[in-house]
Amino acid sequence: MFKKILIYFFLLINGAAFAQNHGYYSPEFWKKYTEALTFDLKLEPFTVKNADFHFRIWDIGQVIDVWKDNSNIIYGEITNYAKEYDEMNLGKRTFYYSKLPIEPGNASDIYKSILKNGLTSIPTGDAIDGWGKNTGGFTYIVECIDSSGYSFKCYLSPAKQGSLKEAITLQSFIAKLDQVLKLKKTYKSFSASIPFWCYTKGTPEVTCRKK
Repeated sequence: MFKKILIYFFLLINGAAFAQNHGYYSPEFWKKYTEALTFDLKLEPFTVKNADFHFRIWDIGQVIDVWKDNSNIIYGEITNYAKEYDEMNLGKRTFYYSKLPIEPGNASDIYKSILKNGLTSIPTGDAIDGWGKNTGGFTYIVECIDSSGYSFKCYLSPAKQGSLKEAITLQSFIAKLDQVLKLKKTYKSFSASIPFWCYTKGTPEVTCRKK
């Protein structure tokens, strides 16, 4: 346990230093981050997606995709993932992942929620007046293709942004995703099959098997 806490503290401190030097809170930083993960997880890049509408949100250890093709059918997919943690090789990029289709009814429900809440029109966090950059926590990333073209946005810790209406809308949507798709339960089931001794899932925290 002591070792795990030290690892977590080291990653947190060094992550903060890296953030300050590389524009951690900017969409440019996260664009490069997700481009690498898109390759690692064998996700279909948005540039080749043949869809009238495609919404992707990057959650903790999970990527949720919902899209509509030109026949107006709504599809969805959950990608669960874990990255191997090797303290002797911190640059190692070995991933384990699984892809699960979302039931059509649930995919349609999420699609309607995206439109109803105007999620595609919410600016990136950097452009929202009052959106804090020093709160710490997880950054949610949203990619979308619609009639307006392609957009890429990132939101640091919506739950820590007080009464900002955009943050409340995002929190509500994230909660709905978990409720409809049972995301926590889905990841727990997935984690039982992770072959790594220690792994991360998009946050500084390292999870290790019990001895």
